[in-house]
Amino acid sequence: MKNKIKISYLKHKNIKNFVSFIKNNHSKNHIFVKSLKVLNWFYKQKSKLNFVVASKKNSILGAQGFIPLNKFDLNLDNSVFLAYWRVKPSKDIGVGFKIFKFLSKGKNFLGVVGIDERLIEYHKWQGFKTGRLNHHFFINKNFKRPKIINIKPHKIKFINKKIFTHEISLITFKRLIKSSLFKHQYPKKSKTYILNRYLKNPFYDYKLFLVKNKNRHVLFVIRLIEVKNTRIIKLIDFIGSEENISFCGSFFENILNKFYAEYLDFYSYGIKEKYLINAGFKNRYNKKIIIPDHFEPFENKNIDINFAFKFKSEKIKKKYFKKVRFCKGDGDMDRPSKIN
Repeated sequence: MKNKIKISYLKHKNIKNFVSFIKNNHSKNHIFVKSLKVLNWFYKQKSKLNFVVASKKNSILGAQGFIPLNKFDLNLDNSVFLAYWRVKPSKDIGVGFKIFKFLSKGKNFLGVVGIDERLIEYHKWQGFKTGRLNHHFFINKNFKRPKIINIKPHKIKFINKKIFTHEISLITFKRLIKSSLFKHQYPKKSKTYILNRYLKNPFYDYKLFLVKNKNRHVLFVIRLIEVKNTRIIKLIDFIGSEENISFCGSFFENILNKFYAEYLDFYSYGIKEKYLINAGFKNRYNKKIIIPDHFEPFENKNIDINFAFKFKSEKIKKKYFKKVRFCKGDGDMDRPSKIN
């Protein structure tokens, strides 16, 4: 049929046509329109971009992006995080569903971090577990005049353990980071993933810290943000046993003083509240407080981040359900919205 809708992966040679689709159906100011470098870094894999597109007569009707963990480490499985999703208004029915069905086929795990409120019921219908990321914060008790957080500095209670901290670099990451650190969560990450996703990131200067207490190790990925003549810290990723975050209160206190930041905040799923409280964190949802998340441009308001996930089979679900963990660094949630 001449007018049949074609569903396929997006070939890199068609990138200009795809950017035009975003420009005409989303925004001329979208980062993928403004910067091919951002688009390529997050989505290019071999000769294709990690988008599934629906097209008819060479015209794109809709697209959904995805980021496989094996983009950053070829030895990881085919678990993916779904990302950008846009369908052009048309008379064609079910375009978005056809894209989604094509993309989902054969994937061990589908995760979404940053799901639109309007799509939550759709994902439930498709068998996803849905929810809202927890949002915790740790304030700097020594910061006298905070400009972003609307809470007075005060002493933080946490379990105080003797720790050793190592900042990870391109030179030291292989020696200091143990592969066993990654067994506690799913989708599983790896040393190579950490290297390519964070240490070699061309847009953000992520800082990695290995924190030790006796024979217990955890890895934190943070990003500093300077705004309104002040500084805050985003905890972007956490690797290790969730219970071991309990002994890291002094690390958070030290890192805030080191960089003279107002506070540190952390979006997560799959980490028990009690371990974060032990480390000195407070739950933003329990406080009448604003902890902004949008800085490009800055918006002084709270942002709730919804998530969804689904396993390929009951067998995989039974094995990994309790290990599922999400942080802000998953998918493309922590990517630039503008390029200076």
